[in-house]
Amino acid sequence: MLALSFLASLMATHLCAGPVFDAAKTGDTEALVRILDDGADANEPNVIAPLQIAAFNGHVDVVQILIDRGADIEATSTMLGTALHAAAQKGYAEAIAVLLNAGADPNSRNKDQFTPLMIASSIGHARAAAALIAGAADVDAIGFARTNGSGGYGNVNALHLAKWKGHGEVADVLVEAGAGPKPPLDASALVESANADLGLELAKKRCDQCHKVESEEEVITRETHGLSLVGVYSRPIGARDDFDYSEALRKFGGTWTTDMLYYFAVDAMLTIPGTRMNWHDGWSDEEVSHIVAYLKSMAE
Repeated sequence: MLALSFLASLMATHLCAGPVFDAAKTGDTEALVRILDDGADANEPNVIAPLQIAAFNGHVDVVQILIDRGADIEATSTMLGTALHAAAQKGYAEAIAVLLNAGADPNSRNKDQFTPLMIASSIGHARAAAALIAGAADVDAIGFARTNGSGGYGNVNALHLAKWKGHGEVADVLVEAGAGPKPPLDASALVESANADLGLELAKKRCDQCHKVESEEEVITRETHGLSLVGVYSRPIGARDDFDYSEALRKFGGTWTTDMLYYFAVDAMLTIPGTRMNWHDGWSDEEVSHIVAYLKSMAE
């Protein structure tokens, strides 16, 4: 997100031009009104729309003027997303409130399919997160993280991003609004009918880049390596003293049941928000059930 802010600032400084944009960027309300009165378009064509740059810089009066003059509140750009994304990135709760009051979609998506709430949560803007939630932002909206900067590769939500980044105040705001771990459903019947032998072959393909799957030997040579999966079934979650678990995993509690193993494999960062996991899309329910059946058979 810091790289995004830097690039957005760079683009706004050097690659965007136009009188409406310039007035919106600097917050010059008098110049903006004069330019618009002379017939300029509030949606002046640009790499970044005037409304987005005004929101990005927290110019609330400018945001309101542009909205009143017909600015498209859902216009999007590659660098900033919508105006709500831009305000959320910088934590401007007042600008967020103005945009929401004008009908901006609190669950709009940027190019990475992140909502404004996910952006605010990732960066640590608690007031902005609260403003978005007050405007009906979905605390359980799901995006897809593609880098370890978000804890791993896979589905994420605002709570995971806040916890992974260590933004406790934002996490508290989200939990108070109803955010929480994705509750595991009963996967026992699916696993019961699965094939443990096939699960071993799938575990070798899917899991052994980071975990041992046939031996209890621990070989951890880099941060992406985890403990052996042999014997993980029925073991307390995050309880061993000889491994550097994520804080979320250490504090989660409970044991690795059939359901927890299944849903952690399906959606690790939604099942235990704040954990780290290189999860890969494309696993079928059946494949996961075979792998869990194998892990269960090894423990038994």
